[in-house]
Amino acid sequence: LIEYNILISSACFKCVFNYLIPFDFDLRMSNAQFALFGNEVDEEYLYSLGSLGWEGVKNEAIRVKLEKESLLDETLELAFGNYKTFIEASEQSKAVNNCLSSILESNEKVSKDISEFSEACEKFQKQAEHLSNQRKATSLVLEKHTRLLEILELPQLCETCVRNGSYEEALELQRYALKLDKKLGSIPIISDIVKSVKDSSHLMLNQLLSRLKTQIALPACLRVVGYLRRMDVYSESELRVRFLQARESWLNGIISTVARTDDSYDYLSKVMELTRVHLFEIVTQYRAIFTDDDPILSSPLRNNTSNRQLFSAWIQRRVTIFIKTVKDELNRPIKYHQSSIDALLGQAMYFGQSMGRVGVDFRVLLIPVFTDAVKNSALRYLTDADIRFRQGMEKIALKNSLLPSSNFNIEDPNHPPMSIMEFLPLAEVTNSLLSCLNETRLCAPLSLSQDIGNHFENLIYSCTQVLGTYPTSRFSDTEWNAFKRLISVYSRDFIPFIIKSFNSVFPKEQIGKSIGIAPADVKELNRNAFIEPLRHLLPHEIISDLSVVINQESVANTKFAVDRVETLEDASKDEVLDAKP
Repeated sequence: LIEYNILISSACFKCVFNYLIPFDFDLRMSNAQFALFGNEVDEEYLYSLGSLGWEGVKNEAIRVKLEKESLLDETLELAFGNYKTFIEASEQSKAVNNCLSSILESNEKVSKDISEFSEACEKFQKQAEHLSNQRKATSLVLEKHTRLLEILELPQLCETCVRNGSYEEALELQRYALKLDKKLGSIPIISDIVKSVKDSSHLMLNQLLSRLKTQIALPACLRVVGYLRRMDVYSESELRVRFLQARESWLNGIISTVARTDDSYDYLSKVMELTRVHLFEIVTQYRAIFTDDDPILSSPLRNNTSNRQLFSAWIQRRVTIFIKTVKDELNRPIKYHQSSIDALLGQAMYFGQSMGRVGVDFRVLLIPVFTDAVKNSALRYLTDADIRFRQGMEKIALKNSLLPSSNFNIEDPNHPPMSIMEFLPLAEVTNSLLSCLNETRLCAPLSLSQDIGNHFENLIYSCTQVLGTYPTSRFSDTEWNAFKRLISVYSRDFIPFIIKSFNSVFPKEQIGKSIGIAPADVKELNRNAFIEPLRHLLPHEIISDLSVVINQESVANTKFAVDRVETLEDASKDEVLDAKP
């Protein structure tokens, strides 16, 4: 194998070695013995073994055996010769081994202790660093103590400023708190301080809005709105809404202080005066504060249409509320004196005129309200007047006149003819018609002329129908003469007087001028149409007078009253006085 330069492994060497050595030879190697050679084979020995030849290889086994025996003998001699040395070496080895074991255990313990000590040192180092940082922080806190104290007292100081009304200082503190929040908002204590300052800011906001709900002058109002703007809580539109809401709340509170009594005139008069004064004040304050609502002062580059609409809508709502209040009070079932309605109308018109200076003239909206009030107040005297006339005619006692004829010739043209007082049903109808006219004469809307004229026509036609169909078949001569007297007074005195009175309150000239037609074309009460159904009952001298047209000048603002009406008014006044506590 060596001649052919063939490299063999240890496994091949084992096979060759065992093959060359006989089976009964003690040098045959087991697996355990051969493992002592390791994986590497001594090449020099192989070369020498290969150079011996076949015989030399066979004798090599005997030589190795003899050499082995020789070595064993030498070993035994050496062991017997150095027995004590080996014992001592063994004992020393054992002692060294024990000592090494003890050292190893000590080393392990020391290693463990060193690890724990290292951890303790690291812990101590961290504690020392923490204490050092705390000391540095404490030193820094002590150094910045004054400034830190100011920051910590910031919420209390801000609340004190708000409660004392020092809003300028409070706003500065709030701005400073916002700066702290931006820089140091992650620090919990700073976050708590900023939160407390915001709570004080909410308190300030409520106080400012409460100030707007009280009596406040324009300079103070300007300051309050300036503070609200600087707080930057509301947008411009929201600020206007809040201002109007607060001022309206104050206005409603002022109006609610007026005590409601049975005297609606006094209540409505006070409400009008308070509304006029304070609403004008609110409008003035609003326009002084929000100047961009003024088309003259506002910039043409800015679109303020929505804000103007907001203010216009609020003014319109307040005017609507005022007109509704006036309408409701005038429609209450309470008897108003004519002068009361006239005074209320003048006061309301003055209110509308004063609001016209700020562009809110609502006088045209008051006209239908007061027109309806005057109409309802006047027409209540005509309610069931025809029924009362019919019932009065059923109960009338026709007899000769008890009034001297001389009284008929001495009459005041401003008073009803005394002949009417001769017949009670006719006097009651006259009282109803005159009361209706008296209710409208001081405040007589020309638009009511047709409506009231229609009611007058219906009532007079009803009375004419009652007289025309009155049963006369069983009349005695006295009753017949008295009835003809009634018809004569009705046709000659009652109807002309009522027409004259109506024209005095509603002059045709003014009516024609208001609607743009000639006075002659204005519809009026027709005397001939009223008397025509009674023509067969009238004496000939009265019939001949029907063609005569009464052309008497109308006297404006003439007081028409009869003794019975004055008595009823005095009695009603006494009842009102007795009803008062």
